[in-house]
Amino acid sequence: ELLFGFAPGEFGGTYQAFETRVHPEDLPGVNAEVARCVAARLIFMREFRVVWLDGSEHWVLGQGEFTFSAENQPVRMRGVIMEITGRKKLEQLLIDKNTALKEMLSQLENEKKSMEGKILANVQNLLLPSLQKLKQKASSPIEKKHIDVIEKNLKELTFSFGSHIVMSFAKLTPREIEICNMVRSGMSSKDISTFLNLSSAT
Repeated sequence: ELLFGFAPGEFGGTYQAFETRVHPEDLPGVNAEVARCVAARLIFMREFRVVWLDGSEHWVLGQGEFTFSAENQPVRMRGVIMEITGRKKLEQLLIDKNTALKEMLSQLENEKKSMEGKILANVQNLLLPSLQKLKQKASSPIEKKHIDVIEKNLKELTFSFGSHIVMSFAKLTPREIEICNMVRSGMSSKDISTFLNLSSAT
């Protein structure tokens, strides 16, 4: 009685009295499940809301089984009602937070794509053309090689933003990464040592 908002002794024990306290949005589903369980002789179990006289809504879990007359007509239902309002509120809170998290991640992904697009545009439209001009004006093969290294790295970094490069070079020092890039661009040991002011034996 108390879980349905009835005062002690107020509940008439009829299905009609029960229906008066079930939330209007949940009542059709409850009635349909009751009818299904009666027809199939199944145990009834369902979560639904009840509305007290003060207008407050409460979640309950109803579970029970039906007894039948000799004519196979349902006579009564025996079972239990449990208050689950706290759990349902927690579930809704988790749903709301999960929805907010998904929206935030979606926004971050959109911002990331926008930033990637701007970076790619700047590299392709500004940096690479400028490097080509510098290469044409380079006064020595070493300068051209250096520009080639920068150009090659820019192109690789803009391809998935260098994820494969970062993984490959994760355990190398900055100087080792610099030398590797020069080797990959086709520079000889002599060119590299000249560029880094090292002796060939180093």
